Amino acid sequence: MLELIKMNDLVELIPLFILLGLLNSLVGLLKTRYGNHKIVSILTSPRAVYLLLIGWTAYGFLTNLDYSQQWGCIISHEPIFSIENIIFSGIAIGLISIGGGVSNKQIGTLILLAELIFWLFKLFLIKGGYVVGFGGVPSIEVLSFDIIALTLRLLLLSQVSQLYIRSIWILTLAFIIMGIKVQFFRW
Repeated sequence: MLELIKMNDLVELIPLFILLGLLNSLVGLLKTRYGNHKIVSILTSPRAVYLLLIGWTAYGFLTNLDYSQQWGCIISHEPIFSIENIIFSGIAIGLISIGGGVSNKQIGTLILLAELIFWLFKLFLIKGGYVVGFGGVPSIEVLSFDIIALTLRLLLLSQVSQLYIRSIWILTLAFIIMGIKVQFFRW
């Protein structure tokens, strides 16, 4: 029975993965069909991903999805301006801003990699929201927020480092990382 519950938790990742895959396909279609248009190059630039990630992190701060401590049957929400929420979101936004804004690509890549490691540390060892309610399942809001945040971080890191990894591999890596979180780090 316990294994069935854990597999159901992973199943919740599939619609998110499909949605991100569809968005990836749409962006690929726009690039292929209208790649010469200025608006398409602006929307698919590292700057656009950077601004989207900053906005997504700010959204996570304001909704407590970036630093959720939900756990167990009683779901309560922490204050938005708790010291932990301010510190974790502030560090993330600060490192993303420095890494995305520095002119030296190697230094920018190292700073963004440090931010990704910091964010993964927080995801695996500090953040809650993955065993909530009477069934002890992940909160779909927290799970959705985290997979989008992770995908944006990996995409920005890929673009700034100029590795240009195909988006499907970034989505696959994000799915694997979130699957590990859901399966083995369930607090």
